[in-house]
Parts: sequence; structure tokens; C-alpha cells
Amino acid sequence: MDSQPPTPLRARSQRPWLEEPSLVLRERLAGAPPGAVIKGWLFQSLGDGARAHGVELDAGARRLGFKDYPLAEYLEALAEAAVRVRPDLRAKETLRLLGRGVYGSFAQSLLGKVVLAGIGSGKGGARTGLQWVARVYKLTSNHATARFSTLAGGPTTIVLSDVWTFPDSYHVGIFEGAAEALGGSVSVDVESHSLCAATLTVRWES
Repeated sequence: MDSQPPTPLRARSQRPWLEEPSLVLRERLAGAPPGAVIKGWLFQSLGDGARAHGVELDAGARRLGFKDYPLAEYLEALAEAAVRVRPDLRAKETLRLLGRGVYGSFAQSLLGKVVLAGIGSGKGGARTGLQWVARVYKLTSNHATARFSTLAGGPTTIVLSDVWTFPDSYHVGIFEGAAEALGGSVSVDVESHSLCAATLTVRWES
């Protein structure tokens, strides 16, 4: 597994996101599978989103786009961003906001350009694009999965499993941002099953 040494972090007393009750971070860190990794471009996306709000994350060291990094480091980076980026919002609202920027980071990567080259525009293109976003989960980590299903003219269902990085907020933002970037407009209902599992029902707006 390719990885970088952990970034030095603040003393525990100066890391209030560890104790933010809505994030349940300690339980997430304890429950995440040993050896779980994510790709570096996800760190890059998070860092870019934080900097757009004038915040430099403690876990903001440069990461190489398609190298593997420990999931635990990414979880803490997300929690830090949730508390620091928009302190006027609830932590999970901030995560949802930051999630909307993930699609743009993926679209700028080499893999993203290849995957998205054949996707059309408008609602039809957005439907196809969201299906590809779901498929990309297995390329961005060694543990998370997203199962996509849709009925003609009906809502789209995305079942997230082993997604420890806030499936009920951050990942809702990911699909909202992807739909918007692809030319569609959606509303998303969330059914949370556990810390790492949720079902997203995506309804397409006129």
C-alpha cells in the first residue's frame, strides 16, 4: 500500500472536532475496517473546498491524486473541515456543502476525464453521470460500495455500504453536486441505516 507519513496534528485539546457529538468521530474511527484506504484526490478536493472558505486544514499536506492514504486520516480531515470551514452551520450541513465540490475534483482528474467523456448533458446526461459516480466508488477506496438503481421516469436509489465518511451528509452533497454539474437538478431524501450505510433517494426536478 502506498502511503505518506501522517501529517502532524494539533494537540488533542486543540482538536474540538474529535468531540463534536453530531459527527460521532471516535465511533467511526473504531468501526472503520483495518487497512481501509482512500485515494489522495479526495484529500485534494477537501483541501480545495476548505481553502475556498479561507481555512487551511491541519491535514492539508499535499497528497498525490491516485496514491492510497489511510481512511482514518481522511475521517479526521473531514471532521476538522466540518467544524472549522463554516462554523455558522451545523457540522453535517458543512459536510454536505463540501461534498458538492467532490465531483469537480474528480472531473479534473485523468480518470474522471476518461469516464465522463461520453456522458451527455441535461437530465439524461445527469442520470448516466450519477450511475458512473456510483461505479467510481470502488476505484476511490478499497472498502466503500454504492449500488445504483433507477426506474424510467422515476427516482434513482443509491445504496451506500461501508461508507464511513458520513454517508448521510457528505455523500449526499457529492451526488447533488454531480447532478448540478451534469445539467440536472435533484432533491435527495436520506435514510440512514448505520454510521457507514445509508439509502439515498434522488428525485429529478423539472
